[in-house]
Amino acid sequence: LLSEVIEVQLGDVVIKPRSGSWGNTHGDVVYKIENGVARLSGGNVSDTAKDVGSLTLGPNNIAGPTSGANIGPYVTIIKKMF
Repeated sequence: LLSEVIEVQLGDVVIKPRSGSWGNTHGDVVYKIENGVARLSGGNVSDTAKDVGSLTLGPNNIAGPTSGANIGPYVTIIKKMF
């Protein structure tokens, strides 16, 4: 669960654990944000890259413990810096 409130932006990478292990993770890239929903693209998914779902964001595209967002199993957001 995210511990901070953060604005989700295009190019951010969201990360979730696989198989319940922190040593086995998967990251997806935010490629579109529209009407409070972030669309995700993932690679190495069934040997291809494709749309893998969405995140429901809070007001102003915010995610975090007090935002009202539903980011499912994702626990880390790596910010695009430029």
